Amino acid sequence: MATQYALTDFCESKMLSHVFNDPDRTYYLALSTVAPSETTPGEEVPTEATGYSRQEIVFSTPYVPDGSTATVVSNTNTASFGPALSNWGIIEGGAIFDDMGEMLVYGVLTHPQAITEGNKIEFGPGAVEIGLD
Repeated sequence: MATQYALTDFCESKMLSHVFNDPDRTYYLALSTVAPSETTPGEEVPTEATGYSRQEIVFSTPYVPDGSTATVVSNTNTASFGPALSNWGIIEGGAIFDDMGEMLVYGVLTHPQAITEGNKIEFGPGAVEIGLD
């Protein structure tokens, strides 16, 4: 039987909520100078004497944006990194970690950003979106 099954919007919402709205977890956005993948967070910006640290990120309840078929969660807070105390290099992407250190999702920036000493990078509300379709 060669039947392909797909998740319903209800199931997608339940899954996203289970992973990203767990009240017992804290979530963090990490930045990488080498693009992350399914098996590696890439090369995260070093933390020693750089002014960099992972930033807490809070997610919305799941919703379906207008004109979309995907169910998504997006950040409701601003994740602000810096100012950099040294050159961080070119930020290629990022990953979301839980407070147990598990990488949950990753992404590559459409427009990589060079972060030099004194610069900062921010991801405002809605800038980080995770979806299922």
